[in-house]
Amino acid sequence: MKTSVTVREIAKDAGLSPSTVSAVLNNRQAERRISGKSVQKVLGSARKLGYVPNIAARRLRAHNSHRRELVLSILTSYEAPLLLVSHALHSLEKVVDSANLPNTSLTVTIEMFHAGRLKELPGLVEGKRFNGAIITNTIAQDDDFLATAKLPFPVVLLGRSLPGYPSVSEKPEALGAKVAEILSSVGRRRLAVLCPRLLTQATQGRLRAFFSHTEEIAGLPPEKIVSEGLSEADGFVAIRDYLKGGGRCDGLFTLTDSLAVGAYHAIKGSGRTIPGDIAVVGVGDHEASPFLDPPLTSFSRNQELLNETAAKTLLSLVNGENVREAP
Repeated sequence: MKTSVTVREIAKDAGLSPSTVSAVLNNRQAERRISGKSVQKVLGSARKLGYVPNIAARRLRAHNSHRRELVLSILTSYEAPLLLVSHALHSLEKVVDSANLPNTSLTVTIEMFHAGRLKELPGLVEGKRFNGAIITNTIAQDDDFLATAKLPFPVVLLGRSLPGYPSVSEKPEALGAKVAEILSSVGRRRLAVLCPRLLTQATQGRLRAFFSHTEEIAGLPPEKIVSEGLSEADGFVAIRDYLKGGGRCDGLFTLTDSLAVGAYHAIKGSGRTIPGDIAVVGVGDHEASPFLDPPLTSFSRNQELLNETAAKTLLSLVNGENVREAP
């Protein structure tokens, strides 16, 4: 296991005094009037050497040099389905519980932000609240922030891929294309897709691939039905209003299973049958999917494996091991 990097080691690498390094690492650069150039030198050296701040020690205003106190966190948006967040948290806790790290105490937390406002999360840029994080359920604005941010702690992206970050994700384009092929293979020609207003990198990929393959196979693009959110209620309202407004489709792709659950109720409530009138295909993130009538045709992303891989990758990074970055 990699030993803790000291302030003196960072100071030597950056060519600065230990007191300057200490001030920057404790977010006191403004108080000490330290230049932006020096701050960047300190943060750059800290990242290069694998410095891990002792968050718990800061909170307690004490330090035990013989024991590491690490706080790992999942950063996710409020708008994400709670089931996805729960599964990710459970996987991180499972990996942490099974880790055999001598002289190390690990704490798991969850931090939430509004979609598109990750950069506003308190203490994020300064690295004050945790030693490492899995970041998931972001949208384009958050990914733009991450692409240029210099976060002072190890990060693993779950469900998206950005240059410079280790990431764990599905292949959304392949999934969207496969759904288009399946619906077309059972004779469905008037296809529609139900998607939330806010799209993550993964849901964007599914949507884009479904559109292009549907147009290629059927000769025309699918209808796009937009829901306000990702909940079952959002799916119900969107499909109810679509059908009441004269919308017609015989095949429906929902970008998540939570939307599919709501769509089922709206379709049946309109007097239509599944799959007789409308065949529905979802993406497997809802435990109720097998218990719908009829059971929902759903693609499994093996989310548990993705979550555990992300958790193990984060633990390796925090422990000072080299992990290949996303291309």
